[in-house]
Amino acid sequence: MISRLSPGYGGVDASRRGLRLAPGWTGRHGLRDDAVDVRLDGHRVWSFRPRSDALRTPLGRFVAWPERLVPHLVGRTTLSLVAHADGRVLHEAEVAFTDADRRTHVADAAGHLLTVDKGGRLQRMFDRTDDAVRGHVVDAVTVIVDQLRDEAGLEAFLAFGCLLGAVRDGRMIGHDADADIAYLSRHDHPLDVIRENRRACRVMQDLGHRVVRMSDADFKIWVPLPDGRRCGVDVFAGYHLGGAFHLLPTVRGEVRREDLLPTGTVRLEGREVVAPARPEVLLAATYGESWRTPDPSFRFTQPADLDRHMDGYWRGARQGLNRWTEFYDSPRAGEVPTGPSDFARWVHRRLRRAGDTTGGVADIGAGTGRDAIWFARRGRPAVALDAAHRARVLTRRAARRAGQTVDVRRLNLNDAATVLAEGARIAHEGRVRHAYARLLADELEDAARGELLRFSRMVTRRGGRLFLEVRRDGPRLARAVAAQGGRVVHEEPGPGTRRYVAEWR
Repeated sequence: MISRLSPGYGGVDASRRGLRLAPGWTGRHGLRDDAVDVRLDGHRVWSFRPRSDALRTPLGRFVAWPERLVPHLVGRTTLSLVAHADGRVLHEAEVAFTDADRRTHVADAAGHLLTVDKGGRLQRMFDRTDDAVRGHVVDAVTVIVDQLRDEAGLEAFLAFGCLLGAVRDGRMIGHDADADIAYLSRHDHPLDVIRENRRACRVMQDLGHRVVRMSDADFKIWVPLPDGRRCGVDVFAGYHLGGAFHLLPTVRGEVRREDLLPTGTVRLEGREVVAPARPEVLLAATYGESWRTPDPSFRFTQPADLDRHMDGYWRGARQGLNRWTEFYDSPRAGEVPTGPSDFARWVHRRLRRAGDTTGGVADIGAGTGRDAIWFARRGRPAVALDAAHRARVLTRRAARRAGQTVDVRRLNLNDAATVLAEGARIAHEGRVRHAYARLLADELEDAARGELLRFSRMVTRRGGRLFLEVRRDGPRLARAVAAQGGRVVHEEPGPGTRRYVAEWR
């Protein structure tokens, strides 16, 4: 049950769907599009802008809750809307989100309070972190900056939120949860920028860091913290191209080389840290001229041409990945059935009728691993491949619960290098003969579909077959198989789908 305030009470109507602000509410409080903090029993769980983040309706403006926050909206709470700039309480009232006899508590399993960050994720923010832990983060950042400069040969310095907090007041931003480093590339050709970044990534791995590539021009280093958490330290490439300075992932502006180098220092949490020569120039290019004003509702926006630039040069391998990462990290992932799909049963029956009772299967785009686990239970070696880290975590967890052995690996069909490497690895191992992709091809662009077929051709080279189920574009996919030297040997309708069996000889 959803209980809420009566419409218009105090100008705010709150429910589990979101907040409805009565007509004229922002004007009465002297707000333009200023940040408003949402507090539940005094804890800030989110911040929004009442105009740009709201949908205009005949009954006023409606602001939906962030998806990650909704599962926590259980029981009763004192809801407060507070102007972030001056601390004025704009609205406060008792709200019952459900009829559960408890106070609403937005926290992790250990009881640490969480807040929605600018990316829509629930995080334990720095304002909920003690001084010693914040100091540990800055110490780690200092070490990483020094290693990037001394070992990788990069002109590295503080950037984004860390630099912003240092210049404003010498402290980490309270509504931030990670750390950021940038460097100015020596190169202006994209291929050289990529080579430089990949080399730096390898250097940091060799130094013992846990490193995750985020694009062809940035990577993340995970730093363990004394309180059991981990903090991500992002390392972004900056470069000059076409007369403008660019900085992954969202920045383009008039920043000259002499604004960045030679580097200087700033103080952050009592430590001296390397910074750009003129920090205010980089901060204005990053956040706009209002960068000195704290804004927890800030979100990066970029023009379409800059988005195309960043995707085309650096982020193509991550196309669609954020959407699936968010899905597998949301409550919706728990709604995925745990049993095998009808298509998996169909494939197993076909193989068994052909006399193949033990041929291994590479489940491409395995998701939660439900089909790969079922194949393993039927005695078939199974490899579950997915680009989304969270999907792989769920697959490993489900396989352990089921008592099955499933080899879980990363495969990104937007990255030809990983396709070739993983395809060669599986082909060489020889445990898997068949490739399997259920409803995956529908989600892929043409280039990634081509990599799906290339990978399948490598995996099935020992006489195996590719089993595909699609909702649309089946004939086009069959032509693509033929274009790669294969042939469709069977086709039939499924429940709202088409099923194909292909082979390469």
